[in-house]
Amino acid sequence: MLFFHTKDHLDKYSTSEHKEFIKPRIRFMNDAWVFPWGTKPSQNYTLVWYEVSGFREIEESMGINNLFTCVILQKDDEFIDHSYVLSLRESIDSYVLIVDEKREGDFVRRVLPKIECFFTEDVKLCSIEEVLS
Repeated sequence: MLFFHTKDHLDKYSTSEHKEFIKPRIRFMNDAWVFPWGTKPSQNYTLVWYEVSGFREIEESMGINNLFTCVILQKDDEFIDHSYVLSLRESIDSYVLIVDEKREGDFVRRVLPKIECFFTEDVKLCSIEEVLS
C-alpha cells in the first residue's frame, strides 16, 4: 500500500512526527494523476508516495489523513503497475470507499473478503461509476 502526500504539504505543514513516519517510507515521487475523480488540476503537484506494511502502519497513515487515497501494487512493481486505487471520501450520509481497479471484479473477488471486517455501517463500497452517476 502506498499512501500519498503532496510534497508541498509535507514540507510546509506536516508535523515533525508525520515527517519522521513518512520520509523513510517514501517509494516514489511523481505527478501521476491516478485519483478516481475529476481531472488533473492545472497546477502540477509533486506527489510523495510512501509505503506502509502491517496494520499498525496502515492505522498511522489513516491517522495522518483519515480521508485517504492509496494505491496497491506488488512489492517490486513500478508505480504505473498498481492494481487498485482506493479513496475514502465523505458523502452526505456516510463515508464512501471508491475503488478503481485495473481488472473489473478483481477487487471484490480478491481483496474485499480480507478487509470487509474493517467496514462499519457508515462506510459504503462504491465504484467510481456509482459515485459519478
